Amino acid sequence: MKALLIMLFVFASIFIQAQSNYYVILRNGKVIENFDINIKRPLFKKPYVEIGSDQKYDLFQVDKLNFRHGYYAVRELSSGRNSDLLEVETEGTISIFYQIKISSNYDPYMGYGMYNSTARKVYYMEKERFLTQKLTVNNVSRAVQDHLPSLEFANKARNAGMITTAGYVAGLALTFTGLAQSKVDPNTGNIKFSPLVFVGLGVSIIPLISGSHKEKNLFRAIMTYNEAHK
Repeated sequence: MKALLIMLFVFASIFIQAQSNYYVILRNGKVIENFDINIKRPLFKKPYVEIGSDQKYDLFQVDKLNFRHGYYAVRELSSGRNSDLLEVETEGTISIFYQIKISSNYDPYMGYGMYNSTARKVYYMEKERFLTQKLTVNNVSRAVQDHLPSLEFANKARNAGMITTAGYVAGLALTFTGLAQSKVDPNTGNIKFSPLVFVGLGVSIIPLISGSHKEKNLFRAIMTYNEAHK
């Protein structure tokens, strides 16, 4: 019984500590701490952040907020929307954010034909709170061009991207060429696939590996840059 009470006390302490760390940072630099922070999106009205029961701020007045759903930055993207919530991946001279994008594609092979939903992370970056833009090789290269070690990682990411593109193109070309050369055995009716089909499928695996290297090197470029500019 005593052990159970101690465990409950520990969990309660952790919960209270987590709530006490919730806060909102406004664009004017003001920090407001409160355990009750919510984002409201009323119909036909601008979204706002509600702090407690007596404070409300338009979403565009907020720079960052840390509440029960996570740590987010409020940014205006080139999509034309007034404001976007971006989850903070890392902070520094160059910060990295991301959004979860869900796309639905019609799949005629699922039951009677259904929509297949997939979720993916879309990464954004921002240098010294200036311009929030997508995390790409070109954008990272420009941001770290004054630091050679970081630029080397960006160049590695560029090379990995080129390999990825080449792998996709070569894999598809070889596979389709092999399919065109494949023949049906007149005696058995079985399809005799050309070896090029299997070579093409093998080559198609390369982009999966090189694509991962590309993203890792982009992150390394930014982490190295932030470490040098602490």
